[in-house]
Amino acid sequence: MTRARPSALLGDENQVRTLLLGVFLAAMQTTLSTIVLVGYVARLLGDGSASFTDWRRLLEDGFRGFVVWLCWSTIPFAALVAWYQAYRFTTWSGSGYAPASTYLATILGLGTTSYESRIVFEGLFELFGGVVFQWMVGRPGVFFDQQAIASLEFLLLVVFVTTGVVALYLFPASFACVAEARSLRAAVGRNVFRTVLRSRYLLLWPLVVLTWTVGAVPEAVWLVWRRSPAVVSTVEYRVAYVDVPLEFDWFVVNELPVGVVPRPFGLLAVSTLLLVSALRFLSLVVGYAILRRAVRAPNEETEIVATPELGPVTDR
Repeated sequence: MTRARPSALLGDENQVRTLLLGVFLAAMQTTLSTIVLVGYVARLLGDGSASFTDWRRLLEDGFRGFVVWLCWSTIPFAALVAWYQAYRFTTWSGSGYAPASTYLATILGLGTTSYESRIVFEGLFELFGGVVFQWMVGRPGVFFDQQAIASLEFLLLVVFVTTGVVALYLFPASFACVAEARSLRAAVGRNVFRTVLRSRYLLLWPLVVLTWTVGAVPEAVWLVWRRSPAVVSTVEYRVAYVDVPLEFDWFVVNELPVGVVPRPFGLLAVSTLLLVSALRFLSLVVGYAILRRAVRAPNEETEIVATPELGPVTDR
């Protein structure tokens, strides 16, 4: 069994620089920073070494990993958007902010970031929320059946949780295969399904998810804390949008989300953001280091360590 070296998780050159860059990227809370972080852990999965040096490769690997995550999360996100519309109907929350959607979206963002899940969720909500609304309400002028929507809300929640857990189980193995092959074609290859059926993957996957959760929960609480008017007097977290006029047969979209703007005023808010970001970055790195061990067959876990006296020594 390979003994993981702690220095390999943050690179062998300048670990302080790597840690500071990782925390900074996690605190930026944008899609671009998420892609770079995903590119960092992709290198950790691929060849076991990771560093913020080759930025072009970081962006390429990160983009591939982001696409894999988005594809596996599409169905759960669709169920979450539909559930959120039903939730707004049954709770009469109107257009107000509902923390429940952030917490549920965090389930899909365990392997990336909670704020990126929130961005994708709000983007899909802007695109398809109106369509789901019309589908639930029915024909114009006909008042909707609140009891039927309440039953639909529970069903959609079950669908979301079920598909979300399946996606969360398949995504790490799929991403690991893509990171090693550096090709999106490996995302649904035979190696993926061979990997998820291994006993080692089955046993270590809960540990990977638990490690990611340690960093994801504080991040989700931060997002809710800084945005909910019931918690803070001045809302200091909002989702940034850009104008993208899109017109279709069924709906019109005027803007789409691109990032989270926390606007942390005060020493406490800034310190909390940095602490949450550091915890999130470290949990991602450690989780993917465990994942690398989970996706590799036992005969692949041979590491050559050079020593001046003995020369190359095989470490098992």
